[in-house]
Amino acid sequence: MKRFLVRLKLWCKRLALACLTLVLFALIVFIAAWFLFPFPTQKLDALPRSPVVTDRHGTVMLDLVGTDDQWRLPIELDDMSPWIAKATIAVEDERFSSHPGVDPVA
Repeated sequence: MKRFLVRLKLWCKRLALACLTLVLFALIVFIAAWFLFPFPTQKLDALPRSPVVTDRHGTVMLDLVGTDDQWRLPIELDDMSPWIAKATIAVEDERFSSHPGVDPVA
């Protein structure tokens, strides 16, 4: 029995070391990817927008059609219909509420 416990303890230490190594490797890869491949914010800035003129209280005085002849007006998240979020989740990630943030099945 004593020999079994010693082997079990050694196996647990090796497993913990392997898990720690894997987590550190994943962290290094994430940090390297973060700096080597930054998010292209300039592409977001280049998207066409509808110009909006507001007064000092934030009331819209003038809004125009964007350069691509479409309305692209910014709205607050609270002003959006809750059905938009539900529809996006239904189309993009049907198991959204059943995983911890990353879907291992997908």
